Amino acid sequence: MNLITFAQLLLRRWWLILGLAAVGAVSAYYVQTHIPARYQSSINLQLNPAAKSAFLPYLSDPTSASSASPVVLLAASYREVLRGRTFGEVVVQQLKLKVSPDAVASAINTQLLPNTNILRLSVIWDTPADAVQLTQRVAEIFISENLRVQQSEPTTQARLSQLELSARDIQLRRTPLEQQRDRLDQAVAHGDMSRLSELNQLEASLTGLETSYANVLVEMSRIRGSFDTAAILDRASGAQAIDTVPPAQALVFGLVGGLVLGVGVALLWDYLGDAVRSPRDVVAATGMPPLGRVRHAATWSWRKPMAQSNRALVMLGGERSLAAEAFRSLGAAVRLNARDRPLRVLVVTSPGSGEGKTFVASNLAITLAQSGSRVLLVDADLRRPVIHTVFGISNTVGLVDALRRMLGDASAVSQSQHETSHADPTRTPGLVASNIENLWLLPAGTPLRNPGELLSSNRLGQLLKDLAQEWDAVVLDSAPIGTVADTLLLGQHASACLLVARWGRTRRAALGGAIAALRGVGRPLVGVVLNDERPGPLARFSRDDYYRHGYWSRAPTSDAAEPAVAEQSTLELAGGYRPDQSTRRARLSPPDRPRMTEHEERTD
Repeated sequence: MNLITFAQLLLRRWWLILGLAAVGAVSAYYVQTHIPARYQSSINLQLNPAAKSAFLPYLSDPTSASSASPVVLLAASYREVLRGRTFGEVVVQQLKLKVSPDAVASAINTQLLPNTNILRLSVIWDTPADAVQLTQRVAEIFISENLRVQQSEPTTQARLSQLELSARDIQLRRTPLEQQRDRLDQAVAHGDMSRLSELNQLEASLTGLETSYANVLVEMSRIRGSFDTAAILDRASGAQAIDTVPPAQALVFGLVGGLVLGVGVALLWDYLGDAVRSPRDVVAATGMPPLGRVRHAATWSWRKPMAQSNRALVMLGGERSLAAEAFRSLGAAVRLNARDRPLRVLVVTSPGSGEGKTFVASNLAITLAQSGSRVLLVDADLRRPVIHTVFGISNTVGLVDALRRMLGDASAVSQSQHETSHADPTRTPGLVASNIENLWLLPAGTPLRNPGELLSSNRLGQLLKDLAQEWDAVVLDSAPIGTVADTLLLGQHASACLLVARWGRTRRAALGGAIAALRGVGRPLVGVVLNDERPGPLARFSRDDYYRHGYWSRAPTSDAAEPAVAEQSTLELAGGYRPDQSTRRARLSPPDRPRMTEHEERTD
C-alpha cells in the first residue's frame, strides 16, 4: 500500500476515524473527571544510624546485584517486609483500620536515595490527611516492630536477659557499699584515722563494681548495635495528588488514541472487507488488468418508477460525459479483442447481484449499435429480468417463449401468436426494435421458477446460433454467476464472456472464483469491467487514475442539429417506449434481409 492509497483509505473512512477520535476524547475526559484522585506522602528513614563502623559502604550501584552493598541489600529487604501481608496485618490491627491488609501493603512503597543510606518511605491513600498520618504511623510501627522481632530471637534474648540480670545484681551490691563508704568517709573526716585502711579497701571494691557495670552496659550496647535499625529523620511530608492528568492533556491523549484506533480499525476493515477498489485489486484477483473502467454515475434501479429508468442509459444522456467515453473505450476494446475470432454472442455477467451487469450490458449494446453494428440485447436473466424496465417495453413475451416455441410447446406457440397477431409467426417471439438505430431488444418473458431446465436444452444453442446469423452482435444480460448456474449454461453456447465487478462491493475472492468458473466452461473471457469506480479526492495523484477533464474542442461540432433527435429519444424512453406495429415491423428486419411481402403482412 503506497502513500496515495493509504491517504485515500483514510479519506474513505473519515467518518469512522473522526467518530473514534471523538469517542476517545470524551472517554478520556470522563475518566479524568470521574476517577477520584489519590494522594502520596513521604518520610525519610536513615538505615543503621548507630552502626559499628562510621564508614558505611553505601556508595555501590543499587541497580547492580553483583556489587550490592549491605545498605542496598538491607533496603531491598525492608521493601519486601513493608509490602508484605504480615506487616499490613500489624498496621491494620494497631491503627484499627477498616481496610484489608493487602490494601495497606499495596499502598506502601520505598526508594533508596542514590549514594546515601536514606530510605524514602511513601504511602498512597485516598485523602491528603489520611495519607500523611498513615505515613508517619507506618514508619513508627515499622521501627518498633523491627527491633521487637530482632530482640525476640532466643539466643539474643537470653544473652540480653543475662546481661540485664548482671547489671541489676551489680546495682544491688553497689548500694550498701556506697552507704558504708559514706559512713567511713565521715569518720575519717572527724579524725578517726583507724578507719582509713577500711575506707581504701571499700573504695577499691566500688571501683571494681563500676568497672563491671560499665562492661555490662558496653556488651548490651554492642548487641543492640548489631541490630538492623532505622531512625526517622523528619516528619511525613504534605500529601500531593498523583496519577492525575490535566483536562486539556487528557483530551489530547484521548483524541490521539482515538485517531490511532480509528486508523487501525479502518485498515483492518479494508483488509477483511476484501473489496475491489482499484485496478490493482482486479489484477491481483484475476491476473489481468480491467478491460474497461466505468466511473460512478447516477444510475437506475429496477425498483424505481419506469419514468426514471432511462437514467441507466448513460450513452443517451450525454455524448461528452466521462461515463459515455468509458463505454466507447470498452466497446473499442471488445471489438479489438474480437479481431482474431468472431465475437457474435457475448455473455455479460457478474460474481453477485447488484454489481451493474445490466447497466454495462445495456450501454455496451448501445455503444456497439452506435458504431454501426447490428446488435441484439437479450435479457437472459430469467429469474429477475430487468431489461424491459430499462427500455420501457413489455415483458409478456420474450426469450422464455422463444425457447418454448423451439421445444414445440403448442400452448406457448398459440399464446405467442395471439399476443403478436400482427407479427410474423416465424419470427422470434417478443423481439422489439428500440428507438436506437441498429439496436433490437429481446426481453426475458415471464420469469420461471426453474429456468435451468429451459436453459440446459439443446434448443438454446440453436436459438443463439440463429440470432447470431441475423445480427452482428448478440449481447446476453445473464444472471450472476456466483448465485445460480444459468450463466454457465449460457456460456457453453456463447462466443465469449464479459465479467462485471463493482467498485467497493465485489469481493476479490468472489471475482477470482467467477473467473475460474467461466474459464471452466471453455469459452474465452474477454475481460473484466470495473464498474461504479469512485476515485477519491487524491486520485489525480495516483498512477491508476485516468479520469481527466474531457478532451473536446470548444468549437461547435458539425452535428449540432442532432441534439433534438437525441432529446426526443430520451423523452420517449423516459415515458416508456411502446412502438406501434408499423415501426416494429420496419425495425425487426435487419437491413440485409428481404422485407415481408404484402401477402405475408395480411397473413400476419
